Parts: sequence; C-alpha cells; structure tokens
Amino acid sequence: MRYLPLCCLLANALVYAGPALAQEAPAHLSDDTPDQGWHLTVSPYVWAASLHGNAELAGVRTRVDMPFSEIFDHLDFVTMGEVVLSNGKVGAYVDGQYVKTSQDASVYHQQVGLGIRKTHVSGGLFYNIIDHRMAERTVHGDRRRFTFAPVVGLRWSKLSADVAALGLTANRKADWTEVLAGVRTAGDIDRHWVIDARLNAGGFSDRKSSMDGEGTIGYRLRLAGLPLTVRAGYRFVHQQYRMRDFTGQQFRWNVSQEGPLLGLSARF
Repeated sequence: MRYLPLCCLLANALVYAGPALAQEAPAHLSDDTPDQGWHLTVSPYVWAASLHGNAELAGVRTRVDMPFSEIFDHLDFVTMGEVVLSNGKVGAYVDGQYVKTSQDASVYHQQVGLGIRKTHVSGGLFYNIIDHRMAERTVHGDRRRFTFAPVVGLRWSKLSADVAALGLTANRKADWTEVLAGVRTAGDIDRHWVIDARLNAGGFSDRKSSMDGEGTIGYRLRLAGLPLTVRAGYRFVHQQYRMRDFTGQQFRWNVSQEGPLLGLSARF
C-alpha cells in the first residue's frame, strides 16, 4: 500500500493538468488526421526490478531479497513487452514478462539455493472516458491530447521455484488467474514529451491479491519515417498468493517487485 499515494499523485496531477492544457481544435483543421483509425503499438522494454518478500516452498520458508544493485548478478534470462491496439477511444492491450533468477539465502544457518521462474501475462480493455484534443500536433502528426480511461482485464501468473537445502532439491509450481481493474491516464506536455501513469488491483481475496502501477515519461521522435517513443519510468508489482500443494505443505508467495523501466514504442 506504500505505492498507492505515489500512483494517486501521478494520476491526480494528470487529471487536473489535462483540462487546463486542453483546448478545442480550430474548425479549419481536417478530421482526416493520423490519430484516426486503428493503430498497433509494439513496446519492448527492460524492467530492472528488485525483489523483496517471503516465500514458502516445500515446507521451507525463505526470504526473497534481491536488491536492484544486485539484480543483474542473479538474472539468468528475461524477456518483456507490451502490444496495444487502439483507435483513439477504445483499446486493448497484452503485456507479458518472463524472468528467470537464482540466488542463495541463509535459513537457520543453512545455505538455501532458490531458483525462480516467473511468467506474467496480462490483458484487458480500456475506454477513454476523458479525451481532450488540442490544436497543436505532436511530431507524430497527432493532435496533442489528455486521456483518462478505466481498465478491466485478466492477469495469468505462473511461478516455478526450485529450493535446494540440506542436500535435497524440491520444485514447486503454481499458476493462477485473477481479475484486474484499474485506470490509465496520459497527457502530452508538448510536441515531443508525454507522461502517463497506470494503476491496477487484482485478485480481491485473502488467497490471492495484487497491486501494480507505473509512471513514465516519453520522448517522441521519427526514425526512418517510423513514429517512435522512448520511455523511462518506474514500475512496481506486489503479489500475494498461497495454496496447499499435494503433500499438504504450504505454498506461499508474498513478494514485491519494483524498479526503473526503460522501453521503446513503435506505432504502426
């Protein structure tokens, strides 16, 4: 919950700034503009997230503690990206991540090896209930705008963890799906710069729950005629999940991920 005030502040800043920046486009401007019709935006990104929390696997409780300064020492493989299809008012998105990490921890003075493979795929629909268009164009040819949209969707998570302790190795796997509800908002600062913020909550039960959010600032440019946006920001995700495995032992995952994000968006 310590991230909620930050995300609310980002969202509120955009909400109050949007109407102040917005103005009606002059009547002589044609409606036949680049921001009409459907567009596909592909956004690969890198999220250097630290991990903090607790895990209970095969009856072994361990602390998950992987600070940002050490994340690349523990990172074995990662792939991340988002695809958005929208026509200005309504849109759909799919965001996916696969991360493989490994670390050593000490539990009751015993060395415990912990290998984690995490897959998250989320997708949903959004509708811009606020969509202020401005007269000035961005470098991509669209009207500058401010948007605010509710979001509904699903997130599928799969967690596979290997625990090595006292000469024994155990593997536990779990996957679960949760409903997401949230908001996303964006506003153009000028022809090049854009800021956006997102906040989602999911699960809504004592067995599984989550909260995630991010804030980014982007710089628009054109490269070989292709509209590109370079983005940098900060993202957090907190997930809590627990279950009983087939042995009757507790499987628990209560971990927060947070860190800087860098990405590139290409619109087609």
